[in-house]
Amino acid sequence: MIKTGRVEGKETGTLEMSGTLNDLMNDYNVIAKGMRKILVEKFGKEDGDKIFDILSSDKPRDGLREEVHSVIDEHLENEFKKSEPTGLLKAFMNMFDKGKTFEDGKKYVFDAELCREDLSSIGALPNIANVWINDCDWKEVIVKSSMLGLIGTFSIFPEWCREVK
Repeated sequence: MIKTGRVEGKETGTLEMSGTLNDLMNDYNVIAKGMRKILVEKFGKEDGDKIFDILSSDKPRDGLREEVHSVIDEHLENEFKKSEPTGLLKAFMNMFDKGKTFEDGKKYVFDAELCREDLSSIGALPNIANVWINDCDWKEVIVKSSMLGLIGTFSIFPEWCREVK
């Protein structure tokens, strides 16, 4: 039996293991297979396996978070590239189509002040938006099209950006 210590849903860092080595290995195998299955269902076979391999490696724990985030970010970016905006997202993008576009070969950074001004002008600036806006401030935008860029999984419009040399 493998049991972890938890108090009010939070890990305490304690681990209790009992039983024969064979029983413990069987428990571990069931847990590992379950984790791999969840990751593959969420991120596809290739990326799910990559994440599982990172998490189950003997690497020091220090860089694991960044390594896993990198795989997830790449996965989400690839999924986004495959999709075309439809429905609400397309309507939202059209709402912001004011003629400003991203130009090929140029680099852009997100400007939180420009974004807040733009969203406020149409009454679309909820308090919660400030969190992602602050997180994205002055980060480089990955341009996906003349009308759309990305920072992580956040959609970024040209009106919110400044060109950098």
